[in-house]
Amino acid sequence: ASVDSLVERLSAGQRALDMLVSGAVADAGRDASMVAMTARPRVRWVRVVHTPCCQRCAVLAGRVYAHSTGFQRHPHCQCGMLPQTVANPDATGIVIGPGDVKDLTVKQRQLIADGRDFNKVINDYQRKKGDFLPPTRVDRLTARRSRREAVEALTQAGYLAA
Repeated sequence: ASVDSLVERLSAGQRALDMLVSGAVADAGRDASMVAMTARPRVRWVRVVHTPCCQRCAVLAGRVYAHSTGFQRHPHCQCGMLPQTVANPDATGIVIGPGDVKDLTVKQRQLIADGRDFNKVINDYQRKKGDFLPPTRVDRLTARRSRREAVEALTQAGYLAA
């Protein structure tokens, strides 16, 4: 193999590794935030997105989540959580438009331009695709549990100190 080919392969490998590490660090941060919010009463979170984003994330921007419901992420997702507390009661003023979404189809853009509801157009498309994501480990420990039960499960799993 030529030196140029080897350099190209090493460069591609480095980019792939950088992307994987970046995603793993972002996932760890989101999981840490979820654990911290589960342990604190009266704290919920709001989903924030970094634009341009995918349509899956666009329709969830500004959604408020309770301690036990975290949001599903997909590979390379850059979404995060913003705490909503008594001191920060209205963190939901997030507005996403068609120009902020990178993967809308031509048909979706036309429907939105014709006046159709942005979220409905995207949700209909996602439903037809059957595009659903599995929960993360922290999501599984907190989902469908009371706050007390979720804190106990997180403590037993070593996410919280006893």
